[in-house]
Amino acid sequence: MLAETPLRKCLNQFSQAIVFYIIFFVYIMTDYLTLKNPYSSAYLQIIQIFWVPLKITYIMVIWSFIRCIFSDPGKVPYNWQFQLGQQFDYETARYCLFCHRFKPDRCIHCPWCNRCVLNMHFHFHMIGNCVGYFNRKFFLLLLFYINLTTLFSVILLNLKVYSILKDIIEIDWKLIFEYYIIIPTFCLQEIKEQQIYMFNCIWCNSISLFNFSFNLKRNWFQVMGNNPWLWAFPIFGVNGKPLGDGIRWERNEN
Repeated sequence: MLAETPLRKCLNQFSQAIVFYIIFFVYIMTDYLTLKNPYSSAYLQIIQIFWVPLKITYIMVIWSFIRCIFSDPGKVPYNWQFQLGQQFDYETARYCLFCHRFKPDRCIHCPWCNRCVLNMHFHFHMIGNCVGYFNRKFFLLLLFYINLTTLFSVILLNLKVYSILKDIIEIDWKLIFEYYIIIPTFCLQEIKEQQIYMFNCIWCNSISLFNFSFNLKRNWFQVMGNNPWLWAFPIFGVNGKPLGDGIRWERNEN
């Protein structure tokens, strides 16, 4: 199997650094505009209240992002076909011409990682990693908490913009623009589309040539894990791993 090239490794690290920079820049600027340098004391208590969940969502964004970067999306076990026993059919089995080995259903070779990934969805350059069987949950949580962070940031800065609008007779659009453009939330359209795509994957469970979808509950447990108490956190724990093993897949014949 080929190793990751230095160029690809540099591109991955550069993309990850860009994302970290955006996260910290938005946090610092939002903190400066709403707490350190408020336009007025109006709505200050409301702003301080909203900052509590905002800080929590920032922590969850960083945590989920780190987990997406360093978690293994799904390594194909060595000689995995022997685990299936008589269920494995060499005549219909899928073979990877790059790794020179058989691969299970829904396993795809990633040209960026130079490896086969269990239940691979796509390679996401912003995390420098594939989204596969064992880190789908982390990626979904990353998108979810980014949207929550965006929502709270918009609310906080809208309160400041509203205070400015109240105090000026003639609207100074330049001033409004300078404060409002700080939020790079309108650059998150791609992330929003990815989130819609991923939730649709959970609903349908159909990233394949075959239909592996049974019902929403089973699909959800297969992605988010067996422990409901851990669904909100980018961890699986001992008893919270995804339903299944990424190798055996039942097909819905209906």
